[in-house]
Amino acid sequence: MQNTSLVVAILALCITLPASASQRPGPEENLVLNVAEGVALSAKIQLPTTAPRAAFVILPGSGNVGTDGDVSSPFVGFGYKGQPAKLSDQLSATLAETGSASLRYAKRGVENVAELAHQTAPYLVADAHVALQALKQRFPGIPVGFVGFSEGALVATMVAAEEPVDFLFLLAPPSRSMDDMLAYQFLQWPVDLLRRKLDANGDGELNASELATLDPSHQLPLLGLLWGADAAKWENLDVNQSCSLSFDAEIAPTYAKFLGTAMSVIRSPSFAGWYTSFRDLPAFSTFASRITAPVYMYQGMEDAQVNWSWAVSSQQSFAGKTNLRFFEGLGHAFAPMEGAIGEVKTSGPFSSTLLEALAQDVKSAL
Repeated sequence: MQNTSLVVAILALCITLPASASQRPGPEENLVLNVAEGVALSAKIQLPTTAPRAAFVILPGSGNVGTDGDVSSPFVGFGYKGQPAKLSDQLSATLAETGSASLRYAKRGVENVAELAHQTAPYLVADAHVALQALKQRFPGIPVGFVGFSEGALVATMVAAEEPVDFLFLLAPPSRSMDDMLAYQFLQWPVDLLRRKLDANGDGELNASELATLDPSHQLPLLGLLWGADAAKWENLDVNQSCSLSFDAEIAPTYAKFLGTAMSVIRSPSFAGWYTSFRDLPAFSTFASRITAPVYMYQGMEDAQVNWSWAVSSQQSFAGKTNLRFFEGLGHAFAPMEGAIGEVKTSGPFSSTLLEALAQDVKSAL
């Protein structure tokens, strides 16, 4: 690795939100991206109030996501305390405040359900290439780059490995294999959360007083998502009626079975194309090692979908200079988790601490 430096910032939690869409500092343009096979995708360009100093393609996370970037779903959660989670809109407003233009667009399948089958890695990468070319044509002669969130961060890295850009801004990039990430989400993360938050004496058992923290729901993390509320209650795992749960004998085996259930859903016809297309990708380092442009990475410390520790190793894969920032108390979508012990995922909105750090880094990069 060449010219690689690590800048780690642990940032304090702040929940204030950025300016709303009606307060954007510049005008917005609607356009259509004509991608492969005659598909037209709705898109928007956000302008700053002055001549743009740089231009970015914004790539959202996984799911059937429109131009606003709202990734809310049962699998990834909903907006923190019911707030709107229009993540791409937030990013475009923040970029405009730095004097940068941006382009964001709806994924295949948002406007034509038949295209849901093409929400796969090869199509997502091809569409991002088209968006990047459209951006270059609209704003010739200025630096260009990507701001990608989650799946969008991975797609941005893949595109930048093939078509050089001036910089990459990657929010919660998934840098492990698809199967590793699913095992983390549905097995490792919930078991570790219960250990950290409930096993006060570290004895490998959750006794009645420790489990009482889960009142009034009595539900263990995630299980109700696929098994139903009753199956998620800890009493139903207490097979010997001891009013306690053993991590080795009861909790970990239960989550191993839950991972199996989740994998069955993900391998079903509705998700199989998406899953296999990302499962079969080369290692993240294969793409990152081709990128010499400056890379800025952002990672929440309470991320239930991407282990925060992966960011430390993955940033070393890039060939150029990298900057890594951590955010204390924030989950995958850079909002706080909800629930009695932080067991409920949220899909945003992005905390102002993340947006302020992004703005500062964009300005410094320019």
